[in-house]
Amino acid sequence: MDTAASRVAAAADTTARRAESAAGSVAKRGGWTDASVLGFIGANNAGEVRESQLAEKKATNPAVKKFAQQLVTEHRALALEMRSLAQKL
Repeated sequence: MDTAASRVAAAADTTARRAESAAGSVAKRGGWTDASVLGFIGANNAGEVRESQLAEKKATNPAVKKFAQQLVTEHRALALEMRSLAQKL
């Protein structure tokens, strides 16, 4: 049965597999550097923004829409902070 919960679980599983794959690739190239950590976090953060935007668009529950918008706002703020930090490296 296709339910919202099953779709969320599938998306989380896909995201986790991508993160594990990316982490393995970095390890094969000699390990984590400050720049690779920021890049990894930035890519995951961008994914959180996209998923939250989708949740905001598709949700029918006003509380879910509000929470999704809050996540978009917070993750965009995090992206700005990360850019600032990256310039200091």
